Amino acid sequence: MSSRVERIEELKLLLAEREYTTAADLAADLGVSLRTLHRDLATLREMGVPIRGLSGRGGGVHLERGWS
Repeated sequence: MSSRVERIEELKLLLAEREYTTAADLAADLGVSLRTLHRDLATLREMGVPIRGLSGRGGGVHLERGWS
């Protein structure tokens, strides 16, 4: 991705397309480190995007239902 803004927009699209996904999968799809991905997720949360995460085996990251 050429800019952070574009990457964050792509991240929102990926989250909207998937019911659940992992941070590792998102980082790989965006070509960034896990640390960068977590910063981008924090930015989206600060912007009011309702991102939820489930930790542990079988967990993942997802958008709240009904959000678009």
